[in-house]
Amino acid sequence: MAAPSSSPNVKEGPQVFINFRGAELRKTFISHLESALKRIGINAYIDSNEPAGENLHKLFERIEESNVALAILSSRYTESNWCLKELVKIMECVEQDNLWVIPIFYKLDPGTVKGLDGDFGIQLWDLWRKTGRNRDDRILKWDAALQGVTSKFGLVWETSRNDAAFVDDIITHVQNVLSKDLLLREENTKPRRRGAKYWKIFPILFLVTYLYISRVSTSCILPIQLD
Repeated sequence: MAAPSSSPNVKEGPQVFINFRGAELRKTFISHLESALKRIGINAYIDSNEPAGENLHKLFERIEESNVALAILSSRYTESNWCLKELVKIMECVEQDNLWVIPIFYKLDPGTVKGLDGDFGIQLWDLWRKTGRNRDDRILKWDAALQGVTSKFGLVWETSRNDAAFVDDIITHVQNVLSKDLLLREENTKPRRRGAKYWKIFPILFLVTYLYISRVSTSCILPIQLD
């Protein structure tokens, strides 16, 4: 859709990469959010922008080209291998100071994500179990990415507000981050963030995750028949 005459033209190349569970939100919330961003001249990228037949790894290139990533965390997010792959890539770029990320908790409590509680956590384990006997370390990367994104300042959908008001809040925060990013780029200064580097703490995360699995084994793992 062309931008209104009072708004700047949509810029070439992705400025905002939207990471979301398509089967749950594509035709509703994400459709409204993408349209709203483009109306004010912000180029928002979602996976359906990619031509049919393209390699899915093109999505990683779009993440690298973007200035801001919106991680839309919803109840069915952990059903999707690609949602989690994208999030791992997003957090890699964030910790390299090449990307800003804004977590968006859509009808989902941040504590549920951080604690992998309820169905949100069970879906994650079930997704990993689908690899059968050849299970790898993906679950550690997924958990690390989820913990990393929840440590960032985010926006939480409130039951007292509608989607339109929430979209307005998101747009305001995206504009602020893009303005800050532009200023830092003009000053040839990379955005610096406090805290330990995401991938440098991976050995610690391995131990913590192992202890976590052991702790919850009686309530989560055992009821699920392992191969």
